[in-house]
Amino acid sequence: MEQPTWESAVQRLASSQTFLHRAALRHLLLYLADKSLAGGAGELKEYVIGVEAFSKPAGYDPQTDASVRVQVSRLRQCLADYYARECPEDAVRIEIPKGQFRLAFRMREEGEAPSAISELHRRLRRMTWAAAGMAAIAIAATVGPALSRGSRTAPGGPRTLPSELMDLWGTYLSGDRPVLVVLGAPLFAKYTTRETGVFFRDPRLNQWDEAVTSPEISKVGLAIGGVHITQSHIYTGVGEATGAFLLSRLLSQSRREVSLRRSHGLSLDDFKERNVIVLGAPKHNEHLNHLPVDAQFTFHRGGIRNLRPRPGEPEMYEPKFAAGYEDIEEDHALISRFPGLHGIGETTVLAGASTEGTLAAVEFATRPQYAADLTDRLRDEDGKMPRAYQVVVRAKFKSQTPVEISYVTHRLLDAKSF
Repeated sequence: MEQPTWESAVQRLASSQTFLHRAALRHLLLYLADKSLAGGAGELKEYVIGVEAFSKPAGYDPQTDASVRVQVSRLRQCLADYYARECPEDAVRIEIPKGQFRLAFRMREEGEAPSAISELHRRLRRMTWAAAGMAAIAIAATVGPALSRGSRTAPGGPRTLPSELMDLWGTYLSGDRPVLVVLGAPLFAKYTTRETGVFFRDPRLNQWDEAVTSPEISKVGLAIGGVHITQSHIYTGVGEATGAFLLSRLLSQSRREVSLRRSHGLSLDDFKERNVIVLGAPKHNEHLNHLPVDAQFTFHRGGIRNLRPRPGEPEMYEPKFAAGYEDIEEDHALISRFPGLHGIGETTVLAGASTEGTLAAVEFATRPQYAADLTDRLRDEDGKMPRAYQVVVRAKFKSQTPVEISYVTHRLLDAKSF
């Protein structure tokens, strides 16, 4: 086969759905293709790829920085996914041999057996709508009774989600543990006056014993003529509420029981018995402070504190406001994932110091284009997702709506300590 055909095969790959949301892997694919097709495959060493393809500094050490090996491993998996799912009948095969960095080009051999997944896709594409309808009836007759016993959710189950979302949420969509979504419900002081009730919140106060003795809250009571004060947890932020809606759409694919609860009603037993998703900062979810998590990032004074900054990283990720502090323009959010109590089950925390930041965290974790970028960064050399990690993201806002969200940094947590 002549070289232009190989080049057109590379371009088909680069413009495919498999690489649609994977800009870094697409860049690596094109770089390796240029080198391989130009006869420079022998120059493709890990250090060279790091410097030329990923702009690593000249003194970078592949022995301590495995990012090139990780990205090549992810690209190898994406190539396999493309030929298995998206284009199983392509006459060309582009692969990365195990333990190498070059691209290998070959023709699909006549009679080469496709994988089970690609064979299924081939048959489905050739089915007429009438045949598909008959198949759906047959499937419903076979598995419908089992689904009706296990769930009242969509019969398609988790397979309808993109693979990158399944990488993040697969354990919540399958298995035998119910799922609990927790809404952060901040502390308000409720003053009862002779005419009505007035709710007041000081963001610095999240414990009732601190609020009830606060001079600032006492001044508010005197100013409005309050005669009685009680604590209240009946409100949540618009970011948490919208985030719960986005998660409910995603979790509707689950065959497990999914329930919603305010953080004020959460108990530590919930972390033992359920897979938990928490919306909102730990100051609104006090139980998070008692879980055995060796966090690398924490919330502090309206921002995110970096407990162990790496070279070039700040100690604090702080918000930016418009003139007069009326609207937030930029903020950071934290996505944390770790096992539940005693290492059983899963806990995910999607949180910002602001309610807008919380919404940005949810959108980053539930939209395919962001999830693809995130999972590409988190997978190890064998393509496996870690069980415990924290990810910092940055979001820009217009009218309190996230209009741009981007990855900042992440840390892997030691799952052995849970």
